[in-house]
This record gives sequence, C-alpha cells and structure tokens, in this order.
Amino acid sequence: MNLFNMVASRKLGWADIKIFSEFFNNKWFLIVLLAELGLQWAVVEYFHVIFRTESLDWRQHLTCWCFGLGALLVNLASKKMPEEQFKKYFEFEINETNDSAKYNKFMNVTQGLTAKIERSETKKLLESPSSV
Repeated sequence: MNLFNMVASRKLGWADIKIFSEFFNNKWFLIVLLAELGLQWAVVEYFHVIFRTESLDWRQHLTCWCFGLGALLVNLASKKMPEEQFKKYFEFEINETNDSAKYNKFMNVTQGLTAKIERSETKKLLESPSSV
C-alpha cells in the first residue's frame, strides 16, 4: 500500500486526477519506487530468517496488489469529493500557506490533547498498585 500511496501522492492538487501523467519524468522517484519494491520483495522472499516472514504464494501477492490499488481508489475518491464536503470532516483547512493564526490554533489544540493524554497516563501510573 505504501508503494501505491507514493504513486498517488505525486499529484496533490484537487484537480490533479491523472496521477500517471509525466510518470517517467522523475528518474529519482522511479529509482526510489523500484528500490523499495525490490527491498520489500527481497525481505519477504529471501530474508525470512532475519525478518521472520513467510514467502507468499501468487494469491497472497494478488491480494496485496488489490489492497494497494485500494489506496489509489481512496485517493481518487477524495479528489472527487467536493472541497466543502471534505472540509466538513476537518477542523483545519489543508493548505500550504504560512498562516500563523491557523498554525497557532492547530498547535494549541494538539498541545492540549497531548497534555490531556500525558495527564491521564501519569494518573494511571500513580493510581496503580505498586508491583514491587
């Protein structure tokens, strides 16, 4: 799925639906994609002793490829969704501008959530009976 997501992420704009356009223009992208594909295949098929994997038969490989194609379909579906509908699911607008007010709002929310989680974890540790 990561390999297919790499391909889908080449075009990030809402109107960039043709993810395979100019696919062979970036040689470094192709090198990284093929290297990652080769390494993943080698880890599963040949280095199973080191990484504790099992070889896959053709049906399992086909299943993996189908799940990977699902990443392309999710990418396409998210680009076909109206932008207003997409924004409804996210509190913060997704863009590449440097808007400090939105960034500060985002950071305050994430820091608040992080602090809440840290407090609850600390509370759990303090309330649990000592196992010593």
